[in-house]
Amino acid sequence: MSVAGKSYEAWKESMMQQAEAAGDEPWNEECGWTASSCLNSLVDMKGAYTGLFLGLGLVLASVVLLLPNFNHLMWGKRTIGMVVGHNDYINRRSNTLVAPIVRYSAPGGVCDFVGCLSVPRRLYPIDKEVSVLYLPSNPKNAVIADFVQMFMIPSIVCGVGLVCLTGTAGIMFFIARGEVAPTTAPAFDYTQQNPAVATSAPATAAPQPKESAACEDEDASDESSDSNEQAASSEQAATTTC
Repeated sequence: MSVAGKSYEAWKESMMQQAEAAGDEPWNEECGWTASSCLNSLVDMKGAYTGLFLGLGLVLASVVLLLPNFNHLMWGKRTIGMVVGHNDYINRRSNTLVAPIVRYSAPGGVCDFVGCLSVPRRLYPIDKEVSVLYLPSNPKNAVIADFVQMFMIPSIVCGVGLVCLTGTAGIMFFIARGEVAPTTAPAFDYTQQNPAVATSAPATAAPQPKESAACEDEDASDESSDSNEQAASSEQAATTTC
């Protein structure tokens, strides 16, 4: 095994020992997560996906609710109509929510139609003029061209769907942050796990204090003076012998 592999194994052992000493769950190299963390993540993500699909379904439902008026918006002719009465779809005694009955003039003659949405009576009082869209191919097929009758229900459904999508996105963001939260780990000293690297590094001489340096200079000078005296004495002996 290479030096890097040995250092990794030693580091992993030290990390597992520290985790056991701290009372944490041991790290499993095969799956990476423990069973409890995996289960919690699956439960959280299941709820997040439920909110995601619910939001998308509500947005699509708002589009479906708008489809019946698509032909009137694209090919309808605009005219002015007048509210001539009210129709109670709910049949309550209070009779507070009613659908307006509108009369308008078209190429086929005078036509009456009933609004598709029951609203408070004060929104469409008698003799109120409203904008009407009718189909040229079928003049009796008409709708009231205002926000309440055409766009209110689709807007509410779409708004609820967007709220669900936004909330789900926030929940998924916090779940993801919890899964990848940084963990505090001690710094890894590569030289401690690899003594060969530490010994192979060039040794640098430690700086010596001034006193020790002065002593070494004195010793060197004494040694040089002794060597000079020995050389002089050997020369004198040689001359005496001659």
